[in-house]
Amino acid sequence: MGFIKTAGIGLGALFLIGACLGGTGDDADGDKESAGTSKSDSKIDAKTEGDDSGATEDSEPTQHEVWSDNYADRDERIQKTLTRRLPAYQQPMDAVNESLASCDEIAEGRALRKRLKNAGARWSAKPDQAIVVLTVVADNVCPDVAKTHTKQVEQKRKADARAAARRRAAAAKAERQRQAQLQQQSQQVYYANCTEVEAAGAAPIYAGDSGYSRDLDRDGDGVACEQ
Repeated sequence: MGFIKTAGIGLGALFLIGACLGGTGDDADGDKESAGTSKSDSKIDAKTEGDDSGATEDSEPTQHEVWSDNYADRDERIQKTLTRRLPAYQQPMDAVNESLASCDEIAEGRALRKRLKNAGARWSAKPDQAIVVLTVVADNVCPDVAKTHTKQVEQKRKADARAAARRRAAAAKAERQRQAQLQQQSQQVYYANCTEVEAAGAAPIYAGDSGYSRDLDRDGDGVACEQ
């Protein structure tokens, strides 16, 4: 009995020692995994910070910066174009601010009528000059919005053409009414012969004048009761 009791105590001690050794190994592996994870996270964070830094350095220029560069690069071309198209117009020197303001109005969708009014004051341009100045600026300084300006100019051109056609039609109608009135007046006055015409002091009478008739115009040349 004493031997069995002693053997049992010895086996229990062995099991206890084995359990302690196994637990120490698991803890070590856990520490290794934690350390590995921390190092990986640090690398990812460092990479992310590097990407953000690179993105800041490689940021795209703003729209105004591009337009300003365009004016600086094409200033000579702009002035030559305006001189050719508007010989009497004196372009303000260093007009980059005016150009950027005009481009802003196009980008904002401002009506052409309003833009022309502003250009007249901004560029010291007459109405017929302002539209040319705005077109040259749009084509050279802000070509990315020039299509909007071109479309508005074309719409204005068509509207002006329709208005001019209406004015011509109104003028033609007024002329027809005037001719009809003259014809009516000529029919209201009647001369039986050239003696009456001469007595009235109306000789000679031309075709279309009051009192003219084919009967009084013997040779048919459009002049009645010739002296």
